[in-house]
Amino acid sequence: MSTYATILISAGFDKFVEIVNASPRQAKEAYFKRHSIRAKSSGSGFMKPGEKMKVRIEKLFNALEQNSDDELGEEILRAWLLSKRELLAHALDFLEIPHVNGLTEADLTKFEKLNGRESKKLLAHLKNAATEDDIKIYFSFMGVPNSDKLFKN
Repeated sequence: MSTYATILISAGFDKFVEIVNASPRQAKEAYFKRHSIRAKSSGSGFMKPGEKMKVRIEKLFNALEQNSDDELGEEILRAWLLSKRELLAHALDFLEIPHVNGLTEADLTKFEKLNGRESKKLLAHLKNAATEDDIKIYFSFMGVPNSDKLFKN
């Protein structure tokens, strides 16, 4: 199973920006504080709206690349997954795991026990609910065995 920080880094910077931006502002500020990433004002004029945040997210991405912080990686991924409730609900329905709008307290080890054929069927089922990139991240997060093989071109 991939570490949470590795999942984030392997998604690439653009996807990382999307994933981090799914977190509430207060949570983002906590991520930055954890790695001592401050909001600096531009010394030479004004930055475009959102540019300061993108610079801070880039510093966070670099910090995770250099210093794997799995606890933070898990926090960021969980916040992002909350914005992907349709994906979660479709996966849980497919695996016949009880849930309320994609959230459950049930045992999720079924994901880790999927064989290759079941994983392929789940992937096909989820393609209507999410992008392949989102599904790949979700499968990695849930520990679906050999999921990297499902997404090779």
